[in-house]
Amino acid sequence: MLDLRAGAAMESPRRGDEARYDYENASALTRRSTRMTSEEHSRGRERPWWLVWDIVAILVFVAIGRNVHDHGVRLGGMTRTSWPFLVGLAIAWWLVRRRHWDGGGVVAGLVVLTTTVVVGMALRVISGQGSAVAFIVVAILFLGALMVGPRVALVRRRSRPG
Repeated sequence: MLDLRAGAAMESPRRGDEARYDYENASALTRRSTRMTSEEHSRGRERPWWLVWDIVAILVFVAIGRNVHDHGVRLGGMTRTSWPFLVGLAIAWWLVRRRHWDGGGVVAGLVVLTTTVVVGMALRVISGQGSAVAFIVVAILFLGALMVGPRVALVRRRSRPG
């Protein structure tokens, strides 16, 4: 079962395993996997690979979409299509950093996904690019799989006892 408190997941102990399950260390793991200490924050050890991963996810999403719709994967077209989502991602990461999260937790991933899609779609509408309902659904599903999926898998792997 997923425990989304504090942006992390951990498996619940099975019946009879309560005595062997170390709740104190699991709690520390949950806190450690989602929040940076003030020392880490001041030194900039925030795991920048999640930001890079999110940028790559957006660029892959845009490239596949442009290719499927026969728009080509040229620099100008990629820039025109991706900038609203990249702006949304920048705002999302600003929010993540304001919370002092390292970006690798499930809640951080959900904040990144939601902010990226909402801001990205709003900017597409404002800039005249439009956003059909089907496009919004595809964006949520595709970016959700790439932005939140790996975070869930990593948190679940880290939270396994033993």
